[in-house]
Amino acid sequence: MALTLTEMRTRVSLMLMDTGEEIWPQAILDEAIRQALTVYSLACPCEQSAVLTMPARGDLDLGSLPGLAGVTAVRWPYAVDRPEALQPANRVTGWRCWRDMDKNTLELRTLPGTNPMEGESLLVRYITGHSIGGLDGAEVSTIQLTHIALLIQGSAGYAALFRALDKVENRSYGSRRTEPALLQRWADGVLERFQRELDKLRRQYSPAETQPAWRMDAWESC
Repeated sequence: MALTLTEMRTRVSLMLMDTGEEIWPQAILDEAIRQALTVYSLACPCEQSAVLTMPARGDLDLGSLPGLAGVTAVRWPYAVDRPEALQPANRVTGWRCWRDMDKNTLELRTLPGTNPMEGESLLVRYITGHSIGGLDGAEVSTIQLTHIALLIQGSAGYAALFRALDKVENRSYGSRRTEPALLQRWADGVLERFQRELDKLRRQYSPAETQPAWRMDAWESC
């Protein structure tokens, strides 16, 4: 079953021992989840692919790829009716992804004497941030099942940090001045563990390793 925002709120509240959501309201939980999701996405982006059609002239418009954070591989020619093992040899030797006004554009370098023609298909692999169904209008969740517990941990850490800051500012947390500091110390510890795990994911993640035959260009920037 795919992860949803409702499930995330419930599990983060459980970690915070606030099952009735009386201490951390939904707005705070959502922002904590959003913060953790952003940091997680930077360490382990969501890998996607799309088949695009070469225009009559100019470079390839990537405007149809919402949330594009970077291009990791390009294959041309590409036959949509063939499995991966039967695809023709890739003639793309490099690319440059750049932003023209409000539009992401892909410029290709191909083998000498070759050039994509109008209407031909290209396979573009790219990365985006992750989503959770129900958060900020997202319809689907892209979090790996093995990473859900990690994301819950990070979300709880951010939520605790927010509350510690709020109570220091308002001086209304409990009856002792040490209590906000204790909460912040707990949050710092949780977020430190969260960051360590993200560092491990960051070292593991490498699009080039998953598609060694598809070369990345040193000047690829998108």
